[in-house]
Amino acid sequence: MSKSIKGNCNHKYIQGSKKGTICNNPCIGDKCRTHKKSTIDKKKEYRESKKKIIPKSDDTCKYIFIKSYKKGSICGNPCRGDRCSYHKPKTIERKKDYYKEQREKEKNKGNSNSVQESLKLRILYDEAKLLIKKLKNHSLLIEKEKDNINKNKKNEKYLDELLEERDKLKNKIDKQKGIIKKLV
Repeated sequence: MSKSIKGNCNHKYIQGSKKGTICNNPCIGDKCRTHKKSTIDKKKEYRESKKKIIPKSDDTCKYIFIKSYKKGSICGNPCRGDRCSYHKPKTIERKKDYYKEQREKEKNKGNSNSVQESLKLRILYDEAKLLIKKLKNHSLLIEKEKDNINKNKKNEKYLDELLEERDKLKNKIDKQKGIIKKLV
């Protein structure tokens, strides 16, 4: 219908008890005041704008979002080329590299095994130092008490125990060094 100065509203009800009927309120133009700014028309416009895949102007970003609530919609930011500065391939690659580095840093923070293993190695070195002191003290005792035969037998047994302990400690240190090399 053409716009008339005085006419009836042509709005067709879509929902409710008046579904399928026409408003027919007296108005100026096609629709009355209440239906000119109806929410239904706004919803239709919104849906149509969402369906557009390619923007009308060539000066907007054509990047289509892949994730989040924007999935499937177009960026549409004004730019000179096909994509804005946020969605250029170099920027996207740089962001991927950055987030990959961040994930690796988080994994390394969580992975304190290397620190714990190096601490275990230090403890073993401290035990080795104590063993060396024991051996030095024992050798001084042997030199002082060369005359007494009973004490010499006890000293020899103690020396054998210290040497066995040294061998075990040496094996532990070698194993610990191997573990640290595997972690690093």
